[in-house]
Amino acid sequence: MLIRSILIASLLAFQAHASTPSLPDFAKDLAPFDTAGRWILDRHGRVVISHGLNSTNKFEPYLSILRPEDADTMAREGFTNVRLGIQWSAVEPHPGQYDEAYVDAVVQTIRMLADRGIYTLVVSMMANYTEQFEGHGAPEWAVFTDNVPDTVNNNYANALSNRALWRAYENFWKDRPAPDGIGIQEHYTRAMAHVASRLKGESGVLGLDLMNEPQWGDITPVCMAFGFFGCAAGDTNITAFNNRLEKAIHAVDPQRLVFFEPAYLSDVGYASVATLKAPRTVYSFHPYCPTMIMRQLGLPYLAPSQTLGGCQGLESYMMNIHVNKALREGNAVMMNEFGATEDIKDISHMVTTADKLMLPWTHWAWWAKDKPGTNDDGIRRWEGVIYDPTLPPSGDNLAQGKLDVLVRPHPLAVSGTPTGWSFDPSTRAFSLSYQTARPKATANPALLTEVFVPPRQYPNGYTVKITGGTQASAADASVLRVRAMMGVRAVKVSITPKR
Repeated sequence: MLIRSILIASLLAFQAHASTPSLPDFAKDLAPFDTAGRWILDRHGRVVISHGLNSTNKFEPYLSILRPEDADTMAREGFTNVRLGIQWSAVEPHPGQYDEAYVDAVVQTIRMLADRGIYTLVVSMMANYTEQFEGHGAPEWAVFTDNVPDTVNNNYANALSNRALWRAYENFWKDRPAPDGIGIQEHYTRAMAHVASRLKGESGVLGLDLMNEPQWGDITPVCMAFGFFGCAAGDTNITAFNNRLEKAIHAVDPQRLVFFEPAYLSDVGYASVATLKAPRTVYSFHPYCPTMIMRQLGLPYLAPSQTLGGCQGLESYMMNIHVNKALREGNAVMMNEFGATEDIKDISHMVTTADKLMLPWTHWAWWAKDKPGTNDDGIRRWEGVIYDPTLPPSGDNLAQGKLDVLVRPHPLAVSGTPTGWSFDPSTRAFSLSYQTARPKATANPALLTEVFVPPRQYPNGYTVKITGGTQASAADASVLRVRAMMGVRAVKVSITPKR
């Protein structure tokens, strides 16, 4: 605990004294956020479309690796959200005892990002439940396997084959009593509600994500065999958990967005029937090509874009079924993980499809490291945007080719209801269209639509054409602001590069 306290104090001091250079003029007064149908809204009722990056430290003491210069780089490139992983084991190292210094460090990171116009989605980063299964998340005191054989394996293989891991999740869903007699799911609920209470009033918080990629438990092999189009028997536990935790969070912070996720194998195409039908809830999903799991298992691997269209077809299928699920059930929707590859063609396909589906997204990841294995240092260089997080985030230390694809013009906040946007990387032509009628309020032409226009794509500036509105920002500004004309019902914005 002493080492943890020293590290936390050092982090807080470093971030508190960091200066902020000139950055894009993102709006910094969007919270509290709301939802209307499929859309996330800012406090003015504008539709928010954020692009961002995941950042999770999977190692003790689980402190954020993000530095002010990292946040500066993110902001310059137009990223306006970070999905920041926290650990239950760090929040509640002992039953009922919360590490307030750890939560303080989380708050400080949120504020550091918010100073740059970046909003934080705080996610409880559970992966394979706990360290015993080559994962992280749950504290040791919340792990019960009932002496089921533990076939310790590759951390990704555990989810698909380790009965002891399945039993640990099963006991979580059954709320097995912890050493103090209180159920472990109840402990988790109270811990996340405590985090929510600490974050109440923090304007830099986008929302709270209930649990990363929950797993089914003992019924996993049945769901794997017969649940491709939905496994109600497994998802029932996840639905009950979603409802329980949403109520606990909204009891302490009614205005906070709550994000919820489908089961782990939804990442590779399985449909989800888990639900959360409540105000201010966002369905968030992670589409990955199955070849990525093959790579993590150390098996023969083929890059997604080299699978004769198979992966890209599956990725499009997954993105569509998840968006349609949100539309059916009345949730807002966000793709808060994708990528985890150096395959630029595949990333390009994903972000282009996300534009077609009008999705906000968060790429995996700023930097990634798992536990080392045989002949493996654990660093997933191919997953990240930065190669070495201890060196400056510039030049060859950044995956420039990946950024060339991820950094693209997109609407930041739409004063109305988007009807479509697109970006052609070959010509760098961008277009946005929207109706002035807003999803949850009457039209208000005084509110501006904001579009990020990255210098990375428009180094010589840009030409803009607006139908139904006027430009309200300086020429070649990295944030284009558009004011709709009085009485118009639709606005169209076109951007082309200057030569």
